[in-house]
Amino acid sequence: MGDRIPRLVRVSAGDVEQADQILRTFRTHQLTATTPPGIPGPATVTVTTPAGSASLVNGFTYVAASHATQLTAPPALAKLFPPQVYFPFLTAMLTDLVTHLPVPGQTITFSTGTTFLGTAVSDAQGTARLNETLTLTQIILNGGYDAKFPGTATLLAPSAHAGVIVT
Repeated sequence: MGDRIPRLVRVSAGDVEQADQILRTFRTHQLTATTPPGIPGPATVTVTTPAGSASLVNGFTYVAASHATQLTAPPALAKLFPPQVYFPFLTAMLTDLVTHLPVPGQTITFSTGTTFLGTAVSDAQGTARLNETLTLTQIILNGGYDAKFPGTATLLAPSAHAGVIVT
């Protein structure tokens, strides 16, 4: 083939043809094309020229893209005399670092030291709120609390530590 690769070449992966492909000829008898979007898993690659088609079953594997995420947690605010939490919620905000959008509907785990405090699901703004008024002493003694997101198939797992501000 070499320099004789026809200019009228179509490439598809799975059932999707690449419309805006970039094709080049090389003296090493290679054809290079950008794969079209596809669903995760193996796909058959087909090259079609005026002379016919050739396919390679499972010639390309699509993988699910994993997005980095960030979990931020503001400090717990507490008052010692009389003992009280200013805001009776521990909060954590989950953000997708690729899209820069909040991530709703994900379970965040809250703990302090080795003590499990509970879980909360992130809302439309990516914020998870845990009502926590019973373990204020533990949060103060441990210097704050931790928030963790276990991750998913497409979202990486971050964690955050929040201190405590005592007045």
